[in-house]
Amino acid sequence: MKTLNLMLVAALVVASGAGAQAAVSSSLRAALQARAGAQYPLEDVTILPGDSAVIVFADSTYTGARRQAGTWMFGPPVPPIEQDSCPPEKILGRKIARVLWQNGGRESRLATVIVRVHGTVGVDRFSYTAMYYEPSQLEGPWAGDPASLPPRKIR
Repeated sequence: MKTLNLMLVAALVVASGAGAQAAVSSSLRAALQARAGAQYPLEDVTILPGDSAVIVFADSTYTGARRQAGTWMFGPPVPPIEQDSCPPEKILGRKIARVLWQNGGRESRLATVIVRVHGTVGVDRFSYTAMYYEPSQLEGPWAGDPASLPPRKIR
């Protein structure tokens, strides 16, 4: 399957009315992996027909028991200013979703970007958590995304 630009894929899927899933470019996959870090291997990026995208990562620290106990975290601890009303365990997912959003998701009018994380051992390979992000969480300035903030004035 040939990899296409996200915007082009979404346009083709919508125009054709097809129920097919679409692939994203290798450069976008690389940007998503870079934002996640080497600890979380990127396994899949799927643009679903209509208005959603799913980004799937493996996490060797994820277990269903840790998730239920509230002791699992996707990514490193974050300061409160980065949280901006987002639970700490969803911050890295939000950063990753913003990469997709800024690289074609906005133009494709995605309504939801889902970051899904699963374990790597035993039954936890089939256990996962899914974090949902809507456009209001992906647009505009955010302390967790320094590139989105206006430049600071030096005095």
